[in-house]
Amino acid sequence: MNGLFLFRFGKAFAGLILFVFILLRVQAGAQTLPTGVTLVPFYDTNQVSFVRDGARTVGMWEVPGKLQHFVVLDQRGLIYRLYPDTTKTYAPGAIKTYSKGTLADFQAKTKQGLRSEMGAWGIAFHPNFLQNHYFFVVYFGYNTTVNDAVRSDGYVNVERWIMNANYQTATRDTTIFRFYHPATYGVQSMNFGLDGYLYIGTSFYSHHGWSDTTYGRKMLRIDVDHQDPGKMYAIPTTNPYYNSTKPNLKKEIWAMGLRNPWSFNVDFQTGKLWVGDVGEDHWESINLVQAGQIYGWDDGGNSEPFTDTHGVEGNCPGGFTLGGTNGIPTSTSTNVPANYKAGTQTARPGFTCDSITNPAWSLSHTSGSLRFHCVVVGPAFRGDPASPFYGYHFISDVQTDSFYVLKEGMTAPQLVGSAPASVNTAAENTDGHNGIVQIAEDSYGNLYSVEVDWHYAGSIGGTTNPLPSGERLYHEIYRLSHAQLTARTTPISQWNISRSVTDKSGLIFNATGSGFIDIPKGFSAVELYDLRGKMVWSEKAAAASHLQIPSGIATGVLRARFVQ
Repeated sequence: MNGLFLFRFGKAFAGLILFVFILLRVQAGAQTLPTGVTLVPFYDTNQVSFVRDGARTVGMWEVPGKLQHFVVLDQRGLIYRLYPDTTKTYAPGAIKTYSKGTLADFQAKTKQGLRSEMGAWGIAFHPNFLQNHYFFVVYFGYNTTVNDAVRSDGYVNVERWIMNANYQTATRDTTIFRFYHPATYGVQSMNFGLDGYLYIGTSFYSHHGWSDTTYGRKMLRIDVDHQDPGKMYAIPTTNPYYNSTKPNLKKEIWAMGLRNPWSFNVDFQTGKLWVGDVGEDHWESINLVQAGQIYGWDDGGNSEPFTDTHGVEGNCPGGFTLGGTNGIPTSTSTNVPANYKAGTQTARPGFTCDSITNPAWSLSHTSGSLRFHCVVVGPAFRGDPASPFYGYHFISDVQTDSFYVLKEGMTAPQLVGSAPASVNTAAENTDGHNGIVQIAEDSYGNLYSVEVDWHYAGSIGGTTNPLPSGERLYHEIYRLSHAQLTARTTPISQWNISRSVTDKSGLIFNATGSGFIDIPKGFSAVELYDLRGKMVWSEKAAAASHLQIPSGIATGVLRARFVQ
């Protein structure tokens, strides 16, 4: 569900829901954590299977307002419903009876192939989904004039879809944002931030990541609730390049210099963007992406010969000028960084290591005890607050099917477990694309692992590249399991809002027209913000107080920050 926490205010007012994001202060100190995290089934795979129908499962999201009801995205251009039998009672952690159905099918519009990475990859639910039923899909589509299987160019499309009232079908509404994709492969991803804006990670390998006139290798930020002239979206005035007068500059840019930011999450306690940026032959990066920052990747960076690659993989030492004549670095020192890739293009003459932001963490392919090859950044665990895992982001690696945890203040991820042999696809990982591709979550804090196996550069078996004898495909979803990776018994944060009478605004009100909010234990004040980040109300009080919200404050979707 991309971390959006839901509150239900009674059956009579189920359609009126206030999303409240609780930004708690978390200490960043590292500690030794338990090991043994593994994967277990959470639904009966004899009844529901993504393997049997050859689905390329690339992501799963909980539907806002439908606890533990999910949508599952198939790279081919299918969206499935995955929903439990709610007439039965289950013990905590028990395997549930789930059913699966097709919510939407847009395979005819989705371009695939070319080393497996095209197709559909991302879904994001609108922050006000309970009122408008909007969700957004990002996928690679055909060139509008050439719909053939040979050409690899086309367009990245961000579309708005509407889910029907009973959550059983969805209809494409409109294309919000689209841009040309050159003849290279790459995955796109997206999430809503705490500010209500849509963040889109792009990964076109032939674009200049350091160029502010292209969309490739960027983090983009757009407002899907308003429209600028000639657009189906608005560019937020707080974007870092909004006031620039440079011709052809892309004001949607939030940050530049990323290579393949195909997994990123918004930490809903800090608001930070945790971005996994897949490297090439030496380093993986995890960035805490900030506005206006420029990271190390420029152009090139695919699996072809490195002659067109220009940029820095991993950390860039100070003192070097990147992008001199023919991309040759110049420096007062003769020691060129070993991880610098000199190309034939000069995107930024005079660009230096001091011009770019190093990753928050650089993860080596070949050295050290932790070796990463295709990093996947998952959400922070928000299950039982008493769990030692609470507040740690779960990290994985496609090629090893291992699980790590990480939070700010740690020097490196800590290994805490791996997929069991019955699930692990590492032995079959013939082209580096098979394994865990997403870590999902639900409103109780459960974490899930989405597994996919393209097998031999995109083939899914069949007559072209049939499976060798004894090998099988993996396209399943599992729950992360550990004795101390425990879920909440109620949806996250539901306890901090009192249930009361509501009016048409969607906020909680009592009979006199004022709302109430409970301050949790350990906190002394509360602040309410609208989705543009403007504080609309604050109040100090003793811990566990039941506070009255004055009438007349901003209505709609708000978030709460509790202060210690």
